Amino acid sequence: MAKHALTNATDGPKSVNSLTGTVVIAAGASEEVDLSEAEFISAKATGWFADDGDTELADMKVADLKALAESEGIDLGDATKKDDIISAIELAREAE
Repeated sequence: MAKHALTNATDGPKSVNSLTGTVVIAAGASEEVDLSEAEFISAKATGWFADDGDTELADMKVADLKALAESEGIDLGDATKKDDIISAIELAREAE
């Protein structure tokens, strides 16, 4: 669980499932919300939200990197080490 300052980067209201219930964030507005790591990854994967405190890939745990890759549809292949997973994510993002 962590607090994240999410900014709605769309032109309409969007919601996230915080630990205390659904939070609706107006277009262009920012809210500080308590999110599980899975919900944060899911919210970021939609492309609807910017996080004012984005975590660098190098600061993430292997399990979180794998979850991020899965949420972005990135095939990690045989990558199991942190550096290899980070490289796979960065390459996939550059290819988009």
